[in-house]
Amino acid sequence: MVEGNKQRGDECRLTIGLLWFDNDPTRTLEDKIVRAAQRYQKKHGHAPDTCYVNRGAMEGDKQQINGLHVVAVHNVLPHHFFVGVAGKEKNLQ
Repeated sequence: MVEGNKQRGDECRLTIGLLWFDNDPTRTLEDKIVRAAQRYQKKHGHAPDTCYVNRGAMEGDKQQINGLHVVAVHNVLPHHFFVGVAGKEKNLQ
């Protein structure tokens, strides 16, 4: 489990998350994010709402993929996907 990823400005705050690695060149970015979200849900019992990805993985800084708020940041390594629930910790219970 990875905790406490804060972003500058008005970005979301991921309070709990799962770091997922997928460098399979045959999968699309969307497929990789969906797989990461499925693993998060299986492990934590509820769906994530946010996924941080490396800026090189997508055009632009923000978008929605399969209901997830996807944010491109510089501090996530390529082929890594940090999925979790953004917001206050009280929402996690």
